[in-house]
Amino acid sequence: MNKEQTIRVILKIMPPRTINKKTGIDIYLLDAHQKYGEPIGELTEEQQAALDKWCDLLQ
Repeated sequence: MNKEQTIRVILKIMPPRTINKKTGIDIYLLDAHQKYGEPIGELTEEQQAALDKWCDLLQ
C-alpha cells in the first residue's frame, strides 16, 4: 500500500479516540467520517504531519 492508502485505512478503521490522541483531529469529525462517510475536510499542517509520521511507522 502507498502512503495515501495507508492514511485512508487509518482514518477508516482506527478508533476515533486513538486517532485524536495521535493527530489532534476532532473526534466528532472522525466519527462522522467512519459511520457516514462524511469528509473530514482540510487538515492543519500539524495534523497532516502527525498522520504522515504514523503512516511511516506502520509501513
